[in-house]
Amino acid sequence: MNGFARALAALCVSLAVVVGISHAQTYTLKADGNSGHDDVWVKRYYTGVNSWGIVGNHVPGTEGDIWWDSFPGESGRYEIVLGAVVEPDGDCPFRISANGSTLHEGRYPYACGDLVCGSGCASTTRDIDCGTHQISHGATISMWASSVYPCGTDHGQYGRFYQIEFTFIEASTDPSAIPTSISTPADGENLPAGETYTLSAEGEDVRWSYDADSDGKGVVSIGAGNTVEFAVPTDVTGAMSIRIMADGSNGSDQVNCSITGSGSSTPGAGEGVFLEQDGLVVIELESAPLKTSWKEGTTHAGYTGSGYYYWDGPSNFNIPTGNTGNHLEYEVEIKTAGTWYLGIRSWSKEPNDGYNDTWVSVTPCERFSDRYFKLYTPVVGSWTWQTINSTRGGIISDYNLEPGIVKIILEPRSPEHNMDRIVLYTDPVTEDPATDLSNPQSPTNDDSVDAAPGGLVRARVPARSARTAVRLYSIDGRLIGTYRRQQLRHVLDGSTIPAGVYLIRAGSSAERVSVHPGR
Repeated sequence: MNGFARALAALCVSLAVVVGISHAQTYTLKADGNSGHDDVWVKRYYTGVNSWGIVGNHVPGTEGDIWWDSFPGESGRYEIVLGAVVEPDGDCPFRISANGSTLHEGRYPYACGDLVCGSGCASTTRDIDCGTHQISHGATISMWASSVYPCGTDHGQYGRFYQIEFTFIEASTDPSAIPTSISTPADGENLPAGETYTLSAEGEDVRWSYDADSDGKGVVSIGAGNTVEFAVPTDVTGAMSIRIMADGSNGSDQVNCSITGSGSSTPGAGEGVFLEQDGLVVIELESAPLKTSWKEGTTHAGYTGSGYYYWDGPSNFNIPTGNTGNHLEYEVEIKTAGTWYLGIRSWSKEPNDGYNDTWVSVTPCERFSDRYFKLYTPVVGSWTWQTINSTRGGIISDYNLEPGIVKIILEPRSPEHNMDRIVLYTDPVTEDPATDLSNPQSPTNDDSVDAAPGGLVRARVPARSARTAVRLYSIDGRLIGTYRRQQLRHVLDGSTIPAGVYLIRAGSSAERVSVHPGR
């Protein structure tokens, strides 16, 4: 072999090595390394792997998402393989998405090829080929699954998996081919008024603008570029909502957010006044914003919503006499006059004054009063509605209320008194149905929307379910339609939706929404 041939051969070998390394690059997203998940996802180590799956609650169709915030590989095409735990007694549906767009969806195979409800077939790990797909660097990757119980609700299949592998195939050579997609902020995120927020998006020639619902300015230009600094406006009132838009050379994207901390008259992040529904009001504690030394916890399993609140500051055994700045406040619109009953679901680690109580006031028409009472629980180590009003000595506190706005105010008394949700109810509702944990949080005045025939219905979906398929149900349980989050963007097609009250489910979360066509 002459010198030129040897050099050429060496060059070919070198190129082959380089190309081989590049194309063989694999990125593995471990289930244990997730960035976040709906509360139905739990660690379910099985068959020798660190797998996660849907909680075994014996309820078919329990669904949700688990996700990783930023894909580490360069933008390009990847071969995707799901490292799954397959079982003999179920073939649950699953979906893998990037930035809300579906990459692959299918069903788990049976461990032995067909459904086996008895013995004779063992669960095992299996690689599921999910095809090749375009993925952008920094994309949010999500995995959705839904549990199935074809052999009865005593055992089922829960979408267990332990990793998702992405093997690089080829790079994106044309930046303009990357769709315009907003990375931050997330849909439903809360933006503090007056602060500077960094907006970021994928795509080419990105131009930013916003439209706040009640500032009277219409669409306002922000700037251009994949990342821009945005001064969150302080002159927004009312609903405190804002739509942020990105327009690029290959499409557009938008997210709907809430503005907090600018004199909003509503309690909570984007929440309004909670509305009575036929004698019942249900409130998640975390619908109010955290302040001072209030903390959100998730350690004690069995809570509803995204978590629970507890005081992490010093004890305060003196009855509050005014605004201490430490209060949590929830506004409720009452339509039915009569005797109303208040219950607060809580968890305590000790049965004494040091850890098991909170000051509570239910105050018609006034912000603060001398009507605080100590609410405490004698139950230790579990969630309970047995929270006692020390003034009246009863398990459930009662109030004579007239139609109008009522404020429920919580002031700290002891640290680590964990509170999950509040119920307020009157006849004909009784304690058992009121405290049923399947009840969704009550709608607020922000949830009532107008939709003319052929129009659109704006629907607020919990931010933590931003990567989840959304289903619209009638109150009697009929499925009206299914909407992917990428399609939804908080808006449903209202052309075929009759007037009425509906239930919107996203993962384990549920919200009621009223539709009033032509009003």
